[in-house]
Amino acid sequence: MGYGQGVIFCIPVTPDGQVGPGWGRASRVALADLSTPVQVDRWEVHQVDWDIAHDQGTHGSHHARIVRFLRDNQVGCVVAEHMGPGMRQVLQAMRLPVVIGAAGDAHDAVLLAAALLTDEGLFSGPEESASLTRSSSSEQSASLTRSSSSEQSADLTRAVVVGGLIVDMDGTLVDSHAVVRQVWSSWANSQGLDPAEVVSYSTGRRPEATLKHFAPDDPDPQSTTARLEEQEVSLTEPITEVPGARALLTSLMAEDEPESPERPVVALVTSATRRLAQVRMEAARVPFPQVAVCGEDVPQGKPAPDGYLAAAGALGVPITDCLVLEDAPAGVAGALAAGAKLIVVGGEAGQPDHPNQLAAVQDLTGIRARRLPDGRIELTYPAVRT
Repeated sequence: MGYGQGVIFCIPVTPDGQVGPGWGRASRVALADLSTPVQVDRWEVHQVDWDIAHDQGTHGSHHARIVRFLRDNQVGCVVAEHMGPGMRQVLQAMRLPVVIGAAGDAHDAVLLAAALLTDEGLFSGPEESASLTRSSSSEQSASLTRSSSSEQSADLTRAVVVGGLIVDMDGTLVDSHAVVRQVWSSWANSQGLDPAEVVSYSTGRRPEATLKHFAPDDPDPQSTTARLEEQEVSLTEPITEVPGARALLTSLMAEDEPESPERPVVALVTSATRRLAQVRMEAARVPFPQVAVCGEDVPQGKPAPDGYLAAAGALGVPITDCLVLEDAPAGVAGALAAGAKLIVVGGEAGQPDHPNQLAAVQDLTGIRARRLPDGRIELTYPAVRT
């Protein structure tokens, strides 16, 4: 049972209590004692300096050092952001459950891992003495696979393999909410309208749609739209990337350059004009995809599915083989209407009962992507809402 009365979880931690990067190169780990899956009874941080020891001696001696620590402290489960295959095999041989994909606050990550173990029947309920059930299958106890589908892995992450990734801009890649609120609130006040209502409606929609909704009698909507866009273009502060956006797109766009023989796998779909989209993406230092469907490129904007269908066509894959990242209700509705798979970004619930909505995440830090040898892409994402 370890130093307390429950199951001991081991997780890399940073000095500020976040999940530390990696496992075998962790400098600090925490031991969390849980007598039930819903409460950490005791928390101890150990300075292990595995990052220094990793390059001293052989891999075998380093693995032995980690195994000794785990056994000395009677660890019942390891939680980490990621882990190399060699270390995974070592822990599998120990029949030690490993939960991969942890991120954010380390305390919370341990509780999420405990919840997952409970779902798998590997952590007893609160009415029983805490224990980890050892499965006769060492593969199950090590990887906690929840689905036999080759497109889904377990731990704290899921995975999906698709032919293309379609991403929204405002609220998904770029945090421009302050600018949008400033411009549309000013216009709403000038019209005697409720700024909050106008800003909420405008999210994810083309400006002409917002004008038509709130000011159908505007004598010159084109001039009003142009004036509003000029204001938005001129305001580049505070515009920042949504956390994780730059890394995610960069990981997939390295081979998307025009001279590359590889086909593009990322497309941008935004209600903004191309001019405004380029300004905002540059301000946030997020790479601009080779394929982009902007507000002026389709007859109907979100929530119509036109933009997503056009993006899938430009990528050369069926929309049903695409994953969309979206934040706004209008974009969510359009993506699902098009037939795409969906992950909702930014804290909105989206349509959680829809079979094509895979997850809802706060930002993009928990999403990883890699291009497979056949040209498709594999994306991993948090299995629980973050």
